[in-house]
Amino acid sequence: MTSPSGIDRHIGLDWLRIGAFGLLILFHIGLYFGPGRWLVKWPDTLEWVAYPIAAIAPWRLMVLFAVSGYASAAMLSRARSVGACLGDRSLRLLLPLIFGTLVIVAPQDWVRFQVSGDYRGSLAWFWTHQELSFGFFHDAFLPNWEHLWFLGYLWGYTALLAWVLIALPASLRWLDRLADWLAQDS
Repeated sequence: MTSPSGIDRHIGLDWLRIGAFGLLILFHIGLYFGPGRWLVKWPDTLEWVAYPIAAIAPWRLMVLFAVSGYASAAMLSRARSVGACLGDRSLRLLLPLIFGTLVIVAPQDWVRFQVSGDYRGSLAWFWTHQELSFGFFHDAFLPNWEHLWFLGYLWGYTALLAWVLIALPASLRWLDRLADWLAQDS
């Protein structure tokens, strides 16, 4: 982790991330057609869809967090300081989280409330009066980040790692040894 040029890009992990996101998309499509509760549902449930969903469910997020952890380690190895790495990671994660929450998720919440009959106001009123209320509105906490929670968690883990590395600088040597051990062949 401490090489001058940083951790090299790992093409296998890139393909793993692409495959994992592809399966995650299929997983969510399956939730639409399969049995069980989901945000929106196909009126005629396809029972067989439960099997591929069950096959993907246990490990889908583990893979994404593992790949993200590798990417975080690579960014940290290239950064001039832990603080610079946290700043860069904050821009990469928090800006899309804020944008997505306000511009992509908020209209989805509004439509969901409209369809359920819980809300009849305009989207503009919803944005300015409900979405940023930081409280419960018809059993939903707003602002709602829906599937963007992943970005918030990644940022939280990055901030925690940065705090550990700044507060306990010796932990970096331990993490270096752990990363070297995990990356060794055979």
